[in-house]
Amino acid sequence: SENVEKSYLQSKVLEQEALAEEVAKGLEQGGHPHAPEIVLHQHLYNFFDETLPGLQALNGDRLVQLIADTRESTRQRVSAMQKTLSSSTRVLLAIGPESGWTPTEVGRFLSEGFSSLWLSESQLRVETALSVALGQVELFLPRRSS
Repeated sequence: SENVEKSYLQSKVLEQEALAEEVAKGLEQGGHPHAPEIVLHQHLYNFFDETLPGLQALNGDRLVQLIADTRESTRQRVSAMQKTLSSSTRVLLAIGPESGWTPTEVGRFLSEGFSSLWLSESQLRVETALSVALGQVELFLPRRSS
């Protein structure tokens, strides 16, 4: 995003080893057997041009694309997701920097088929935004049998 502090992209927290360690902790705590795929892009538009078309082609109608936001103009009722989520749904969730997405970026996400997912009136830290967004999505996912 244009609003990301550029020095943050050099943080050791974003190194593959550090990310793998945090994912392993989360999987252990949450009791999930499958790790999410984490892909970092130095530029948002590389994601749109290089990665998104392949994800859309691979997953087709199973892919629900969500952009997390805190602006009132993007507020959408989560219950609308209930109609589109099933046990085979793949969720692609875009969470921006703590300073938010730019209007141009939001417009691009929406033009690429993303639906907005309003999180809160408050500005959230990224890790908090992720927890809030996942909680909202999981409310409407059908329970998977063990």
